[in-house]
This record gives sequence, structure tokens and C-alpha cells, in this order.
Amino acid sequence: MPTLSRHADILISNSAAGLASHVALGYRPLRTRVIYPGVDTERFRARPGQHAGVRDELRLPVGTPVVAHVARLDPMKDHACLLKAMQYLPNVRVLAIGQGTRSLPARPNLQRLGPRPDIERLLTACDVSVSSSAFGEGFPNSLAESMVPSAYPWRRPTSATRSTIVGDTGCLVAPRSPEPA
Repeated sequence: MPTLSRHADILISNSAAGLASHVALGYRPLRTRVIYPGVDTERFRARPGQHAGVRDELRLPVGTPVVAHVARLDPMKDHACLLKAMQYLPNVRVLAIGQGTRSLPARPNLQRLGPRPDIERLLTACDVSVSSSAFGEGFPNSLAESMVPSAYPWRRPTSATRSTIVGDTGCLVAPRSPEPA
């Protein structure tokens, strides 16, 4: 495929990291463009009453900070790093949402929810969204969705990747670094 890419009019990627990855693989199109995915802001906007209702449904203690980690179980998503980081935050509850997360090891402050069709509703119960990806993450859709106004009280996602979407709405941490700074 990379051999034929020089004949392509354009290579479109959903992130600068994705574009760099293709170039590293040998893709050589005439032109390139990065077009970031869109987010259905109406779908991910919080509704009145959802925050308390979802927290009650999930039996989340009042006043407990809640973190959303929306990612399928995959080495790239580095759930192992997330689990290590959780030991430094015993008073924080983490919702692991995504395919395979029910098989994560049990932790007192971890709720393994598995794949869910109502992620936008679950996000309303959370204070922070994290991405612990170790590599290959160009545009984490779950972070973009969590950044929709009203999805979180203060919209402060934290990403362990060098994601360009976080900007000044959160902080970046080094991949595979669960220890507090």
C-alpha cells in the first residue's frame, strides 16, 4: 500500500499523530490533510438532574471525585498504568467504560462497567476524564466528547498522551508514568 500512495491525490488523517504514523510507514501522497473528527455536542451535553441521578444509580458516594476512563481493553490504552495510578488516589472512584473492562482486576475504587450505550449519560456523573494511552493515540474521541460544555462541572480532562485536543482544558502527563509528580 505505501508503494502506491505516491499516486494518491491526498492522504487524510484524523490527527497529526496519525499522519506522522503513515508517513513513517512509507506513505508518500502528493498532499496531506488533517481533519479532526466532529463531536455531537447535543448528544454529550448534560441534562438537568442527570448528575445526581447517575451517581445514585452507580452508588457513587456523595463528595467522592469520579474519573471516567472510556477505552476498550487494549495494550495501547494502557489500563495497567491507570490501575497503578489509582493506588495513589484511593479516595477517587474510577469508572472503566469500554469493551473488556469488566475483566480488569477488582479494586475498591474501580467500577468495571464494560461497554455501555449510554456513555454520554455516565459522563455527567464524572468530574474528570482521563486517557492513559501509552502509544498511538492521535485523537482520543472519548476526551473530545468529555470536553463538551456541561459534560463535566469544570471540563478538566487529563491525558497521558501528547494529544493536541486537551489544550488548556486539562493537563498532559508522560505515558506510562502512574506516579504522582
